[in-house]
Formats: sequence, C-alpha cells, structure tokens
Amino acid sequence: MDIRISRKKEYSIIVAEHELRALVNFLSSEYEPIEITAKCSDGSSLTTPQLDDIINFENSNFRKIESLEVNFGKSYSQGGNVGFGGGIYLSTCSFTVKDTDDSKALKVAKEIEQRFEECRPWYSNAGKYVLYGGATVFFIILLLSTGLLFAINTQGKEQEFTSKITFGIFQGLLLGTLFSLVGVYLAKTWFWMFPKIWFDIGKQKAELEKRIKVRNWIFGGIITTLLLGVIASIIATLITNRLTN
Repeated sequence: MDIRISRKKEYSIIVAEHELRALVNFLSSEYEPIEITAKCSDGSSLTTPQLDDIINFENSNFRKIESLEVNFGKSYSQGGNVGFGGGIYLSTCSFTVKDTDDSKALKVAKEIEQRFEECRPWYSNAGKYVLYGGATVFFIILLLSTGLLFAINTQGKEQEFTSKITFGIFQGLLLGTLFSLVGVYLAKTWFWMFPKIWFDIGKQKAELEKRIKVRNWIFGGIITTLLLGVIASIIATLITNRLTN
C-alpha cells in the first residue's frame, strides 16, 4: 500500500540553525539519502547532501537564502520533501511524505509539523491580519473619500454636472494612488521589522538581531509615550481636583 501525506502552512517563519539541524537529523534517521537545495536572492542555488555546507554558508545580504528544500529518500514510494519558501504575502511551509508503512508516514508527518511550529515567531499570524486589515481600511477610506469628493464636486449648476463628475473621479483616483503608495511603504516597513521568512544562518543572524532592536526601540518608544501620557493625565486630574477642593 502506498501512503502519501501532504501539508501546506502559511505564516511567518524564522528557520534557526538548530531547528534546521534537528529537522535534517530526524529525516536522515528515517530516510536516506538527504539532499538540500537553497535558493538565494541573486538567483543562484546551492545543492548539497551535507547540512554543514548550508550552515557554514556566508548568507550575506546580497546573496541570502530565500527558500530551502530538503529532499529525502531514494525511491518514488519511500521519501518526500520539506520546503520553506517565501510567498507574495506570507511564507509557505510544505511537505510531502511517501511510504508503504502507514504508521511510519504518520510519524514523520507529525514530526515535521512540530518542527514547523518551532519555527514560528510570536508574530507569525500578525502579517496576515496586517495585510487583510490594511486592505480593508484602505478600501473603506478610498470609498468614503471618493464619495465625499463626488458629493462636493456635483453641487452647483446642472450644466457643470458632467465636468464636476469627471473632476471628482480624477480626485478619487489621485487619492487612491496616494493611499496605495503609503500602504506599500507601510507594508515594506512592517515586513522589514517582522520578516515573512528568515534563515537565521551566517551573516543573517546579525541582521535579524539588528531588526529586532529597531522594532523594540520603535514599539518600546510608542508604548512608553502612551504610558507617560496616561500617567501625566492622571496626575493632572488629581492636581486639578485637589486645587478645586
């Protein structure tokens, strides 16, 4: 009996060195041989049977790993692959396990899914809400602003109605373009601070630490400012009440 189990997950992931090593070690204990392929940002790819070749890769900014695939097993009915890749909006974790032993296939699939969970950062689902929420807010603002501009520009004499409609549509398109540019910039800033996919190997370890410091500084500053504002408001209220009494 041939068993095939496939899964696909979409969320942000950070593939740390120790997690990748644990995954490969587990797969190599169940299947042989192992082949690892890493695709880099400059269009090049690395294929090797040795995990250390990937771990010791420089992984610099101009040639960083963007996706990785681990193929295991040597026959069509016994083996499979595990993939980590960056999608347009969210990263993708996927795997396929093929075996003639049902219990073994289930065991391997369960272990791979657990490894995926270990690679999820605390913000793993936040990117999805940022994208969907941002798109919803964008369209609501665009519709409201376009409707407002339309209402303003269609007031007046009837003979000017057509020209004012045209001008209102033009203003709506211009406003939509502006919102789009701002939205793209905010999305890029978000995913710079909260990467969709990251291979924490080589020089990218230091780069990730830098981004974590930046986001901690930004969000720490925002939270501190809000707290100080609340405290100042409470103190001002207490002082005012005491003076009035």
